Amino acid sequence: MIKLPKKDTKGMPETIGSSASICAAPDTNSSSDFSCESFEKPLYSDIHFGEGRFNMINVIGRGGYGIVVLAEDVKTKKRYALKIGKPGSASRRELAAFKLVNGTKGVPVLIKEWRELGCVIMQMQLVGMSLSEFVKQKGRKLTLDEGFKLAPMLIDLVEAVHSKGIIHADVKPTNFAFGIGSKSSKLYILDFGLSVTYLTSSGKHMEETYREANGTPYYMSANQHMSLWNSRRDDLESVVFTLMELCGIDRRWKHMPYPNYHADHMVYWNAKLGGTDGGTICQVLQFNNMLQMCRTLKYKDKPDYEGMKRLFKMKFSKASRNDIKPVSSAAVVKHSLNIWDKNVIMRFHKDRTEEDKEMYRGKKNKEESDTD
Repeated sequence: MIKLPKKDTKGMPETIGSSASICAAPDTNSSSDFSCESFEKPLYSDIHFGEGRFNMINVIGRGGYGIVVLAEDVKTKKRYALKIGKPGSASRRELAAFKLVNGTKGVPVLIKEWRELGCVIMQMQLVGMSLSEFVKQKGRKLTLDEGFKLAPMLIDLVEAVHSKGIIHADVKPTNFAFGIGSKSSKLYILDFGLSVTYLTSSGKHMEETYREANGTPYYMSANQHMSLWNSRRDDLESVVFTLMELCGIDRRWKHMPYPNYHADHMVYWNAKLGGTDGGTICQVLQFNNMLQMCRTLKYKDKPDYEGMKRLFKMKFSKASRNDIKPVSSAAVVKHSLNIWDKNVIMRFHKDRTEEDKEMYRGKKNKEESDTD
């Protein structure tokens, strides 16, 4: 039996797929020395999580419902990713999905989760740079040879998630990342903040229904723009768009404005179906064929994962036979922090008063009820 919290449908978000502010805004009437307005740069060595067990090293990402920090266990000196978010339906959704896929090949291990100072914290296996960062490191887009080697890896990851009854629903370059050290050539799939189930409580495929348009517009399937409930075919269509982006293949919707209304999504939908001229979406035969395989599927159909992977089997040139992996496998540090990031981080400063901590603990229930 698979249960995910119901999606909050009380009003549309300002932007499709965006999460609410990850923690409450600072009290502008507070005289605290730690207010965000006077905060220039966090002293990371003074930021601790897990009642002092973890020292913060840096911010390494943002996704789903919160920020992700690199932290070190003070006893073992091992490093982990801590995802810190606001309690509510979004965090419960990601936790529920993560627990279902935890232990699946290609999914970072969820080690522990707890609540602290009004935030939900997930301690997870640390991974390295995303596919987007990998392309930036190379200083160029991927060659088709590289893209064809990558494609079966992405399909395998998506299939593994589907095998657990889960649709990822936000497949894109930033949600795939390489491992670290000896696992630097291994790919992982990240961020289950928008994930949904496609199975009923009895284990049967659910009937076709609707949900608000959710995802990252440039990688959403055509069906997602129509507000159809995601199915397995949609994740795989997003894999095609991800590969096109990584290989530098033009997509006619790439420069379209961000869609905020139904009419905007219809423009995207039309473009992703070939536009008024009914043109081919992609001139690369393998990508176009995979896209057509996705679009011939009915809502409940199981995709031919192996058939899709066979599209990319070819004799690679001698120069491209090496594994696809980054030059450096370290976690990528994010230096820019917005006001919400700073507010979250400063909750865990070692010099926060007990009065401050009680204030945040007291806000927890209100924050949960406001976001449910």
